[in-house]
Amino acid sequence: MADTDKAHTSKGQAEVKSPAVGTLVLVYDDQRIEIGPDKDMPRKASLGRDSSSQIVIPYNYVSRRHASVELLRDRYVFTDHSANGTYIHPEDGEPTLVHGGKAFLEGSGTMSLGQSQIDEIKHVVHYEIIK
Repeated sequence: MADTDKAHTSKGQAEVKSPAVGTLVLVYDDQRIEIGPDKDMPRKASLGRDSSSQIVIPYNYVSRRHASVELLRDRYVFTDHSANGTYIHPEDGEPTLVHGGKAFLEGSGTMSLGQSQIDEIKHVVHYEIIK
């Protein structure tokens, strides 16, 4: 392991530093939340129709507790908890259906909760990892 990958404690022992992880920004309508590795930031966000969600999406195809995004180690993990699934549309890739499963979020893109094609653009959640 290169010295740049280590931090030294006061006793001179080397410990591995976690890789640099960016901040994940989720935007829906006028709602915006950031999750990330900093100690003053949340590490998890929920999306759904329920008013207790961090991102509230009042749309018929969106479940009350539709999905969550969490920073686990050095990756953002999207988990679908819904009846209808979620389409993840990465900016540089093909759309993927996540239904009762997990997916890694990278770069930027959009999420269509409950449907592959949303008639109204306002029902799309935009995401971006800012390094």
